[in-house]
Amino acid sequence: MHAQAATLLGLKVSLTNSVVQTTDRPKEQDGDGESVSRAIVVRRIQPDDVIDAIRKGFKDFHESRTDILFLCFVYPVIGLIATAGVSSAGYAQMAVPLVSGFVLVGPALAIGLYELSRRHERGLSTKWSDMFSVLRSRAIHSIIGLAWILVLFWMTWVAATYFLYRDFVGDQMQTSIVHATLSVLETKDGLLASAFSLLIGAVLATLALAISVVSFPLMLDLEVELRLAVLTSINVVRRNPIAIAMWGLLVVGGLIMGFTFMIVGLVVVLPILGHGTWHLYRKLIAVPDDSEKASNEPRHGFH
Repeated sequence: MHAQAATLLGLKVSLTNSVVQTTDRPKEQDGDGESVSRAIVVRRIQPDDVIDAIRKGFKDFHESRTDILFLCFVYPVIGLIATAGVSSAGYAQMAVPLVSGFVLVGPALAIGLYELSRRHERGLSTKWSDMFSVLRSRAIHSIIGLAWILVLFWMTWVAATYFLYRDFVGDQMQTSIVHATLSVLETKDGLLASAFSLLIGAVLATLALAISVVSFPLMLDLEVELRLAVLTSINVVRRNPIAIAMWGLLVVGGLIMGFTFMIVGLVVVLPILGHGTWHLYRKLIAVPDDSEKASNEPRHGFH
């Protein structure tokens, strides 16, 4: 099949039968300050590759769990504190979108886990402090920029849910999550508000997945700019819709399972999904050998 050409936001992309390859290669600075070119190729993968990424994520978690369990313990605790806060303020009905924000901002929260997987595959140190070497990346501003976009998605969902419940159910004070859930499900207006909230959340989660499925690992690994990382991520979804949909469902299912077992569940699920995301990125993205030098350079963590 002959190559087709397309232009996305000024970036020329050539589509072939099996890959998407940028033909306008991003210019980066090497260690000596000289410009180097990198081509990014998107591979097609199968559902079996998604399962293998999870399997490798579990292996990484098993090998470094003593170093990362404490840090991954922090996120569920923050979720519980946020839930208790909105409940005590009388907005228990907001607990679901607030806590479910893990689905939207999870790719950003797992950035340290990507770094550990990156270092592990290169035989570098993988102590917990090495997670913070991300801060030394030349792409840190792009990483933070995309993280803020995902936070904006999350806050949009929370705000939309608040106005939906206010308009459909009324601005009632609810301090119990159980009572708030029952009061919503017992009325037609409450069910409509919940349905619209879930629909908005699903749309935002799909958008978040499309722009971030490989963006954070790509920026961390090759230190590319935000626009190229997002365009590459969108191309990944375009070329692998079934595999990425499967990955998204696994992420949602894993988080639901984690929330079911509260802190203990999330402490296990979050690092497995984080490490798994790195291995999914490795299966989806290929770069020429001449860019391996840059990605192999160690970044020192804080000690």
